[in-house]
Amino acid sequence: MMTSKFLLPVFLFSLLISTLAHPAFAKNALINDAGAKRLMDVLQKTMAERKKAATDIGGELVTSGKITIEQSDTYYAATLPEMIIKAANNDEIKIGLVAINATPVKDSEDWKMSVALPTPIVIKNATDNSTKRIDIGSQKSGGVWAKSMDGFSTFIGEYKNVVLTNETTNDVFNIGSLSLNSDFAEKENKWGGKSAVTLQNVSFDNATQKNVFSFENLKMLVTMRDYDFKSFKQIIQNSTSPDLVNNLINIQGNMSSDIVIDKIKINTPKMAELKGFDSLKLGFSSTPSNDGKLDQKTHISYIGLDLNNASPSDEVIPRNFQTKIDLENLPLQEIIDLGTQFTASGAAENKAVKQLAVMQAMLSLPQTLMKASTALKLSDTLLSTSEYTFSLDGDAMAAAGAETGFVGSADMKVQGLTKVIEKLEKEPDSAALVKQLKLFKKLSDYKDGRHELKLVLKPSGKIMANNDEYKQRLMQKERKERNKN
Repeated sequence: MMTSKFLLPVFLFSLLISTLAHPAFAKNALINDAGAKRLMDVLQKTMAERKKAATDIGGELVTSGKITIEQSDTYYAATLPEMIIKAANNDEIKIGLVAINATPVKDSEDWKMSVALPTPIVIKNATDNSTKRIDIGSQKSGGVWAKSMDGFSTFIGEYKNVVLTNETTNDVFNIGSLSLNSDFAEKENKWGGKSAVTLQNVSFDNATQKNVFSFENLKMLVTMRDYDFKSFKQIIQNSTSPDLVNNLINIQGNMSSDIVIDKIKINTPKMAELKGFDSLKLGFSSTPSNDGKLDQKTHISYIGLDLNNASPSDEVIPRNFQTKIDLENLPLQEIIDLGTQFTASGAAENKAVKQLAVMQAMLSLPQTLMKASTALKLSDTLLSTSEYTFSLDGDAMAAAGAETGFVGSADMKVQGLTKVIEKLEKEPDSAALVKQLKLFKKLSDYKDGRHELKLVLKPSGKIMANNDEYKQRLMQKERKERNKN
């Protein structure tokens, strides 16, 4: 609910910030009619691209008036026309006049620019006839527009006391501070650098309650290396190409992103059991290979999950969690092609033809992964509370000739397993989970104060448990239990 209400303001900031920036004005800059014309060309081109971007997603960017440019001694003062962003659902974002100051970079075709966003910015929702507004308490931003990148190579923006208000429902989204910082450099026609977004003291209030949701700090850092931005734009503009994904893989460089959110608090009856987290982290990286495959790495973690313990089963929910997931040699284009084939099969009129096409697509996936030697690795997985710790490392790899189409392993260790089972046995709804945990306990070896179990899937399809054949080990353990009783 909260996300959908503020998607348009987020789009608005992306649209404006990608268009405008702030300079440190150069002394004795060459300010003349020729420079004014060059600046006009840059702004007109940028506005045209933003209009096309709005159209491509089913909306429209409507302008009223013209771009004007005046010359001062050391910079150009430009004003953009009033703008209305119309979404596909007829929502409208009305923007007033935007003022820009621009200075040419010496011995370059690049620009330093500054912008003052109008405030408030008013949003009309066509669905519920509501009115929203964005108020910016203070703002300061700056960067360099690089012609060779056709975008901003550096940018620093500071926005304080940003308030998004739904004047119909009295919902309020408060951002104490929004900071943007990016720095990219060109080498051999490719770009690399970092871009960071920081939000501080964020909260959401509704008409009846304050701080329904809040967090102290959010930071997102994106790192790119060897990116061909111009080719990227050209490929996106020709997005109907059947080789779209493969083309993007071939021109993209290495990319990683990390998001950290600290001191999250949740206070709403709709999520009565969840109170918040000390910290949430999410990371992702992508590395292309020369043969059109991708290696992808993901890491997820949270610390200090805070719950209202309503039942014994809630007490065993991990308060801390972390995991790393690596995908190697992922043939993304081939998988997209199979997905297209699967989707197209659903449109077939003949039921038998439809079923055959679906079956062919499903059978082709293991072969595709085998050919690419695709592998999945799970590492550093840890779940814990004050009473137990569970760790897991595992892997799976598509393998030609394997009975199941892949081989793999899972190495699991649990400290405090008996206490977990005892707590869950008090909950009738946890019977299935208790059964699985008891099976794990039965198959595992107990040493160094924890239960340990390693499962291995062989090419023959057999499952090994701590170096024993799974079924034989289970029978041996059950025999021991009977003899003990």
